[in-house]
Amino acid sequence: MKQAEGSIYIFSYPQGLQKLLEFMKQNYQSPKIYITENGITEAKNVTLGLDVVLKDPHRIECILRHLYRIKMAMKQVIH
Repeated sequence: MKQAEGSIYIFSYPQGLQKLLEFMKQNYQSPKIYITENGITEAKNVTLGLDVVLKDPHRIECILRHLYRIKMAMKQVIH
């Protein structure tokens, strides 16, 4: 579990998403699940230039970690 940047009470926990998806598959007859929001906070930094802000490595890394856990959950329930 990783504390989300810019927040003292929000944590990023991609493993939790994987556990939830596996739990839903095993206990609720494989329901359709739509993930419509999976954002991340970040600290405000007005000194960064637009070229730096648009690269957004913090958000990209967060999304990739969550997509990886979704993939792992899909593999677990197939086997």
